[in-house]
Amino acid sequence: MALGLRVEPFERIGAYAAAALYAATVRFGLSLGDRACLTLAMLRGVPMLTADRAWSEIPDLGIAVTLIR
Repeated sequence: MALGLRVEPFERIGAYAAAALYAATVRFGLSLGDRACLTLAMLRGVPMLTADRAWSEIPDLGIAVTLIR
């Protein structure tokens, strides 16, 4: 906990949600891990922080995607 981070489980609802994002994100090159991160942000209702510029080009996914650099 030195960084103040918490490990979250990737449960069935998250797996289905990540799979559902495939069609909207495939042309941006997002991996399953990328979609899992987006799904977690959606389910928790928090903004997504990323250094990957491609994520900022994805059409509205219902969450804020913030570039950190």
